[in-house]
Amino acid sequence: VTLIRETLRLLENSEEKRSHHDVIMRSDADSIPIVADLNRLKQVFWNLAKNALRAMPDGGSLTVKITDGVEGHTVISFCDTGIGMSDHEIVSNFQPFHGSFGSGTGLGLAIVYRIIEEHGGRVRIKSDRGVGTEVSLHLPHRAAPAEQIEGRRWTAS
Repeated sequence: VTLIRETLRLLENSEEKRSHHDVIMRSDADSIPIVADLNRLKQVFWNLAKNALRAMPDGGSLTVKITDGVEGHTVISFCDTGIGMSDHEIVSNFQPFHGSFGSGTGLGLAIVYRIIEEHGGRVRIKSDRGVGTEVSLHLPHRAAPAEQIEGRRWTAS
């Protein structure tokens, strides 16, 4: 929880954050019971928060919700009231070099997906055009063994 708070504090001073953006954090946990590489998770949180603000060029709200104990996972959701994405955009944004924004490398969501997968977790996205997007990170309370993660990395579903 502290890591997310720190990331959101940094976001307050970023060039993406405008006066017409509201950033809200809601948590039902004081700490997150997961084993993780904190620097890599910070990168995930930063990428998702920046993308959310960029998806709200005319302003809006970014709400970060932390829910603990959902099927043995902690769920961290980044919900924005931005432009939203089509199903095709959601799928293509997980491919390297296929970003939704004019500037940038198009690596943000691909990196997010990879880092969360390496931690034994999964990423879920819900989005509606003109309404907004919710990106949910489902992180297991304990990191998955490396061989289990490696096996899932190459399995199509």
